[in-house]
Amino acid sequence: MSSLARAERVKKAADIDRLFTNGVRATFGRVTVLALPNCLGHPRLAVIAGKRLGKAVQRNRMRRRLRAAWRSGRVKIPALSGYDLAILARPGVLEATWTDIVRDVTMAVTKVMAKASPPTSPLHPPT
Repeated sequence: MSSLARAERVKKAADIDRLFTNGVRATFGRVTVLALPNCLGHPRLAVIAGKRLGKAVQRNRMRRRLRAAWRSGRVKIPALSGYDLAILARPGVLEATWTDIVRDVTMAVTKVMAKASPPTSPLHPPT
């Protein structure tokens, strides 16, 4: 199982704060997804599991499962390039089947991308 490359991760606290403050939010099943344009030309991902969801072992397992679902479902999700995404775990992720997790992540990302505006870049201004 490969991890996400450094360029594919949202790591800075300022970037995550910007996602929570300015991002578009959509929830489906056991996950909530936040999206915000990033002008980098490729998607970046943060997976977040809060302390109220369990102890460190459970939270780490949730994050691993959500990252794996992201990697397996990425091909099926439309037009992600140029967005920062945060996947927030909700109660029930550990008990859910693998199929349910992949469906929840795919549907939540699809919903949030439908709400989000297309990314703008200095090279391609909006028309």
